[in-house]
Amino acid sequence: MPDSNSLLLAGLVRECGAAFAGARRSADTAEDLTRALVEAAGGADLVVTSGGVSAGAFDPLTMLATRAANTRTAPGARVRISFAKVAMQPGKPQGHGAVLSDDGREVPLLCLPGNPVSVLVSFTLVVAPALALLAGHPRTSAMAAAASRARAAAAWTGPVGRRQYVPVRVVGAPSPPPEPLPAAPDGTGPALPWVEPTHRLGSGSHLVSSLGAAQALAVVDEGSAGARPGDVVGLIPLPSPARPY
Repeated sequence: MPDSNSLLLAGLVRECGAAFAGARRSADTAEDLTRALVEAAGGADLVVTSGGVSAGAFDPLTMLATRAANTRTAPGARVRISFAKVAMQPGKPQGHGAVLSDDGREVPLLCLPGNPVSVLVSFTLVVAPALALLAGHPRTSAMAAAASRARAAAAWTGPVGRRQYVPVRVVGAPSPPPEPLPAAPDGTGPALPWVEPTHRLGSGSHLVSSLGAAQALAVVDEGSAGARPGDVVGLIPLPSPARPY
């Protein structure tokens, strides 16, 4: 399978003003993954993985998490991992933990999904704020950036119960505009930019072709089943362009 995620992550790290220490690849075994993680931790302040967070019984990350949870092996474990399911789409499965480097440092570990759109969304919401904290910047949140607003120029569907993040581009207002045009929550009325998904299938986690033209992530509340033309959505700006470097 072609590797686009390491290139995408390298570019996003640099966009945050951090230094990219390098990429490692692992065979599909817990032992080889441990070796790769410890090696990566030796030259980094944060280790980020991509793939293997769905917690399948035979995924190497799952094996490492199981070993670390076993009280008999935990004291000597080089890697600690916990998994979580976040109410977001894409990027529901996430992981976090730490890697004990050879120089004795406990290096934080963030484990992202493997599909490229999930990687972009997870980086924006999880990794970028972590890098800011490690760099000594004030606590920031991508959701604070979503205070920016836009209007949906096209309809798309989303999962009720999960906050949706859709790669979008800015477009002209539909002609004629949809009626009625709801007011924005901040009282700005209709004077908002219009956006549409960069892929006809919306926010599918595997849709790598949606990233090349993405200018922002549209944010749809978890109580909605998507967006209708004219609906007000949140907006998180992306590096331009958000594509592998």
